[in-house]
Order: sequence, then C-alpha cells, then structure tokens
Amino acid sequence: GLDCETPKRCYGGSIPIEKALSDDVLIAYEMNNESLTRDHGYPLRIIVPGSIGARSVKWVNRIVVS
Repeated sequence: GLDCETPKRCYGGSIPIEKALSDDVLIAYEMNNESLTRDHGYPLRIIVPGSIGARSVKWVNRIVVS
C-alpha cells in the first residue's frame, strides 16, 4: 500500500495464494457506483472477507505474487 511511515517502510499485507484466488477476495475501485474516496482506499483497495481487517489493504500500488 501507499500508507508509508518512511519511503522505505510502507504498510502491506499477505494472504495465502489459495485465498487470493478465491471468488471472495475483491480488488475494489468503486463503492456504491462511485470511485473510492481517499478515506476508503483510492485508487484501489483489497477486500478479504473472513480475515482481520488489516488484510484489506487501502491505497494499493502493487501486487506481488510469490
């Protein structure tokens, strides 16, 4: 995410690949047919139902598969 303490220390989260590829996980760019606001994670937010809210990262700038 783009939520950074310093340029080299930004917030991120990880989930198992099986969960990431499930139909439950969303990459959201809209909410109620409107673009996300900054408070809600513009430009992208990951929604991971059934996991702690910290896994639903706001302000996504990249996705890494490893």
